[in-house]
Amino acid sequence: MTLNVAAIQPPAGTSQDRQAILAAAGVIIKGGKIPMEPFICEGGRVTIGDAEIGPWNTIGRFSYINSGFIRKAVEIGRYCSIGRGVTIGTGTHDIDALSTSPVLAPAANIVKYADPERRKSVVIGHDVWIGDQAIILTGVTVGTGAVIAAGAIVTKDVAPYSIVGGVPARPIARQVRFSEEVCGRLLDSRWWELPLQALRSSPFGSPVDFLKWLDKNGEGLRRDPFMSRRKHI
Repeated sequence: MTLNVAAIQPPAGTSQDRQAILAAAGVIIKGGKIPMEPFICEGGRVTIGDAEIGPWNTIGRFSYINSGFIRKAVEIGRYCSIGRGVTIGTGTHDIDALSTSPVLAPAANIVKYADPERRKSVVIGHDVWIGDQAIILTGVTVGTGAVIAAGAIVTKDVAPYSIVGGVPARPIARQVRFSEEVCGRLLDSRWWELPLQALRSSPFGSPVDFLKWLDKNGEGLRRDPFMSRRKHI
């Protein structure tokens, strides 16, 4: 029997086509759900498990989400680790009106933006670790280097390199990952802009040693600012 190759090719516009386009941009889909259009990335590896991704979401390279839901207009930086069953961005309902139903709401429903100028509903920095079943409400900014404990409900902004947990989420344990000086120097270093191979060859196991290494070697390293090669997919 002669195999008709054309017969097994997916029609234009199918999820297979969409997944192929995403794969070409470095987005790895491990679950059965395809991010809604437009999906914004900068090129480079991004891994999405069984997660529902709404439109106008941005995910930086080397970040991954295992499963959950990202609502709309969320920006996630580089090197973020997002666990299972995580919700980022929540709906808005008017509890002071006759009904909380959106059917009666005006067409231009008020949305609380974390970044009103760029109309981002949630902004998550770089190197953020979000534990399983965490929920981050619309209008929240999570700073670079922060850790969100499993099951936390984040209702307010989270400072860079802080550790929060609980309902509602508050600082826990050491409260911050490193000393104030080290946190400030890491933020100033913008290490997430450096080439991956350079980071792998650095003493990344110790922030203090890394900063010393960067002082000696950083000047000659090429930098790639976040979203410098933005693409709508």
